Amino acid sequence: MVAASGKVAYRRLPGRAPVLRLGLFFVPGGRLYFGPDHLLKIETGATSETYKRFAFREITGINLVRTSRWHWLTGVFGALAFIWGLAVLGAWFNGGERLWAFFAVLTILCLVVITVNVLRGPTSRVTLHTALGPEALPTLGRLRVAVPVVREIAAAVEQAQGKLDAEALAARISTSLPPAAP
Repeated sequence: MVAASGKVAYRRLPGRAPVLRLGLFFVPGGRLYFGPDHLLKIETGATSETYKRFAFREITGINLVRTSRWHWLTGVFGALAFIWGLAVLGAWFNGGERLWAFFAVLTILCLVVITVNVLRGPTSRVTLHTALGPEALPTLGRLRVAVPVVREIAAAVEQAQGKLDAEALAARISTSLPPAAP
């Protein structure tokens, strides 16, 4: 995948960790790109970008875990929508038109967040393992996006390293274990 100009041709993988700025707090964003023999992770900070390359021949493992963040977000915003919905009813019956409208807007915003969260699907956490240690891939935060990308990365790793033979793995494990204690 090297272009005629000598530059590496990358293909952007689905998923994106958006840059989030909340006052003084900053959560970096990022993207993943699939190269000819490596994976490129770009982390976007407030004023900089960091590039990390992971060669397929050096990847030792990938973990994909379904997280409960999806349920927590739905539960928290559902509770807020319920509380503010009760505040709407209280303001409505007490004649507070401006207060009623304020709480109605908050309730609707919470319901929109819940709807978007449910439509995006369950959340996940993906960790890439190399000899240098684990590396989180926050761009793969939703299960429906993470599963096909992890399969594609695993296929590229298998192509670069060869297929793992179960018998050879069992023999390697048995020779690397210390002898049993008498």
